[in-house]
Amino acid sequence: MTAAALAYQDLRQIRKSKKMSLKELGEQTGLSPSFISQVERGKCNMSLISMVRVSKALGVDPHELFPDEEQKIHPLGSGEESKRKEDVEQGYGKKEYRIVSGDFPERAFDVVHVTAAPHSATEMTCHEGEEFIWIIEGCMHHLLNGETRVLQAGDSIHFPSSIPHSYQNRQDIELKYLIVVTEKVK
Repeated sequence: MTAAALAYQDLRQIRKSKKMSLKELGEQTGLSPSFISQVERGKCNMSLISMVRVSKALGVDPHELFPDEEQKIHPLGSGEESKRKEDVEQGYGKKEYRIVSGDFPERAFDVVHVTAAPHSATEMTCHEGEEFIWIIEGCMHHLLNGETRVLQAGDSIHFPSSIPHSYQNRQDIELKYLIVVTEKVK
């Protein structure tokens, strides 16, 4: 069983300990109950933003939903808070995430500034919503539904997040990009 699947089993245990149904968690996060069920069974992965929303709805620190202490996520707002950075080990190689969007209940998307270490990659994932990526610096190999696209500085891509996807930095330099992530609106 993968580390991600173990973490999602913990999600189910936490949800059940809070006596919260899939439907109730879905209502509080904007995620469908069937999607949450797939995540808990290790069939699908949640986005970074979804993981933060689920942790808030369950009243737990986001770290509790990750398999080890190396994976850290803290929701950050605009202004001085957004200057903080957190390192995340996901896939292989470090990625530094900085959430630069505001934190208000009605928002339709979140913006994350990512710095990916040389020769790093994310795990293949799929989740609800859409993603828009804009490359700031470096070169990204973007795998989408089995097809690889090479994105250079200034390039962008927009796609439904339900399509399996991952990112790779195959270079000897850091890759910097902005990712805009939406969640499916009820």
